Amino acid sequence: MEAQNHILQELKDLGSSLPHLPHPYRVADGYFAGLPEQILLRIKAEGQDAAAETAELSPVVAGISRSMPYHVPAGYFESLDLSWVWASDVSPSEELKNISSLLGDLKKDLPFTVPDGYFEKEVVIASEEKPARPARVVTMNPRRWFKYAAAACVIGLVATVFFMINGKNAIDPNEKSYAWVEKEPEKSGD
Repeated sequence: MEAQNHILQELKDLGSSLPHLPHPYRVADGYFAGLPEQILLRIKAEGQDAAAETAELSPVVAGISRSMPYHVPAGYFESLDLSWVWASDVSPSEELKNISSLLGDLKKDLPFTVPDGYFEKEVVIASEEKPARPARVVTMNPRRWFKYAAAACVIGLVATVFFMINGKNAIDPNEKSYAWVEKEPEKSGD
């Protein structure tokens, strides 16, 4: 607050009209008192406007029923008899064979195993056993790439000049006079 008062005092000293203006981000008194009711009324009004707009834009779409086409009758799940699911005499493996013989014939063993006591052993890291030998140092010539870059630039420059000189399409004025006049308008006036 102290910084805000300091800024206000500075604005007053400069003769600015800003300190006298009302705060732009102010909520009207009692704004939140009836807000939920106003929102619901607005939603209902927009829903009616949307129905009228839909009818205006497409009478076919407006004529479609708004009720859900698929529904479950009341008490449907309570009246279901599912005792046959739970009181089956068939074992899961037999049921699986009935569904698919391929699935029923699959082995239930895990294909990957770990030897017994594998995680109880103490692991010795190979680098602790052998002394590390020094790595071979490879020096790189820092100027070698510069030669290649300079050669590439020279080749590019020569190729560009070559294509600019030989790339001109000479138009014969006897065969294509209209194209020749369009291409060289400043020379055609002579």
